[in-house]
Amino acid sequence: MRQKDKILEIVNSAQQKLSSEKLSIILNDCLRVAMLRNDFENQWWLHWEFCTTNGGNCKKKFPETIRHKFSVEKYQILWKEYLDEWINERRAESINLNVAIIESDKIYSQSVIEIENNLEFAENSTRNLIVPSNLDSKRAYEIEIENFEARQVLESSIKDYRNILGRIKLRASNFLNDTEYELQMGKTYSDIFARTKELVDIKLAEIAPDVLEKFLSIKIESENKEEYAQSLVTCRRVLKSFADSIYPPSKIPVKCSDGKERLFSEEKYIARIWQFIHENFEKSTSTSLIQNQLSSLGKRVDYIYELSNKGIHADVDELEANQCIIQTYLILGDILRIKMK
Repeated sequence: MRQKDKILEIVNSAQQKLSSEKLSIILNDCLRVAMLRNDFENQWWLHWEFCTTNGGNCKKKFPETIRHKFSVEKYQILWKEYLDEWINERRAESINLNVAIIESDKIYSQSVIEIENNLEFAENSTRNLIVPSNLDSKRAYEIEIENFEARQVLESSIKDYRNILGRIKLRASNFLNDTEYELQMGKTYSDIFARTKELVDIKLAEIAPDVLEKFLSIKIESENKEEYAQSLVTCRRVLKSFADSIYPPSKIPVKCSDGKERLFSEEKYIARIWQFIHENFEKSTSTSLIQNQLSSLGKRVDYIYELSNKGIHADVDELEANQCIIQTYLILGDILRIKMK
């Protein structure tokens, strides 16, 4: 089973548990999903839901382990956002003189598991508030008054516990729904990309096997930022090799779409791809789209390449590296599809 399918299975299972299982079980599934997806932002608040009252610096410990995943500014924003949400989730309610429900200053700092246990204890305690039948009327009345007062306290706590769990459950449900949507959409896009990749691999093997070899050499399997930057440099080389195969550099001036003559030298690989499109295909929306994509991607990989040549560390993350590889594949796929028409 593919990783994405495994995660989707956990998500769907957790969604089904929302109406029947304890919230702590559902949150544990949510945490598994976040960890499998390297979703550090959602791992943060999910870990906090399991922080117990005697857990010491639990709320500080986990964020510190993922601090390097965020910029200083982003880390501070998330800390404030998640702390505010945690407080608002656990805030008790009270009734003012106008019998209106208002927020109180009381915060339940327990973990979800502790709140579930407290709720179960309070519910059982309420059911056990009975007056024994063998008491005289005076003692029975005294017990009933005591039970009434105890019941009021317990029912207030029960209401708070249920409201807190309800708010956290809604947050968990939203997380599961959002994750399901992302995975389902990702599966659709993955299928589209897989078909494009297959086409590109086959055609490149025919017309430019060296380009395909460069593509297949790209590996992103670690958290090494130098490896991410190198993948962008490889994308640049792929584009250049592709340009060399479909429109080799020339010392003879060529008339371009704007009527001007230009030399398409070795380093003008993006311009050579544009000229290949101009000379071989009629003006169309798809052609314009390819040119826009080429311009954007070309500037991006050239910038990284210039930095790497100067020996300056390029701050490239995994997402950016993956997007560059995917965009390069899609651009070549678009050009090859038009070429096949």
